[in-house]
Amino acid sequence: MKPAAAPNAPNAPNAPNAPNWSRADDVRAALLRRWQKGEWLSSLVTGEAAFPLRLPLKTPSPNELHQRFDEARAWANHWRGLPHYRVEEKTVANRVLGSNALPCALWLDQPENLYALLGVKREVAQFTAVLATTRAAQPGLLPWLAAHPLRALAHAGEWDKLLSIIRYLQQHPRPGVYLRQLDLPGIDSKFIEQQRAI
Repeated sequence: MKPAAAPNAPNAPNAPNAPNWSRADDVRAALLRRWQKGEWLSSLVTGEAAFPLRLPLKTPSPNELHQRFDEARAWANHWRGLPHYRVEEKTVANRVLGSNALPCALWLDQPENLYALLGVKREVAQFTAVLATTRAAQPGLLPWLAAHPLRALAHAGEWDKLLSIIRYLQQHPRPGVYLRQLDLPGIDSKFIEQQRAI
């Protein structure tokens, strides 16, 4: 999943002498990296409170505010106009321009804001279903699920079958047959062999 560039984002990386202020696509890319590590899905399993989430911004300095006032104002207005975030502001004093409010951090108050921002609502719904099924049928697997949420998500479509295999092996710890020979209704031997690793 590639992060999309924010529309009309100021301070494009190719711009000559672009200031080093936070950009919307950089913030989104950082959040996406955390998603790709499984952090957000893991917190659904563990119940660790990840929200509200504060994201500090690199902001114009008082000197930059004076020298690049129009750019700084456009930068600030850009953040104020973005969906999903709540903007925290600070007052920056400048002896020429006086006091000006500038965004200094973004807040994602609810996980739904993050899911909408990253475009992962469907994946979260799939993982939530996997989590609910696991919690009901195999609660002993929850630590594994917290450690490997993206691996579980990749198998969401066949999760019920995988839990059936686990249940069978728990009930028959030494079946005396090869894995491919297990007799499970609705689950063929090829599927069992292909899923051996997980």
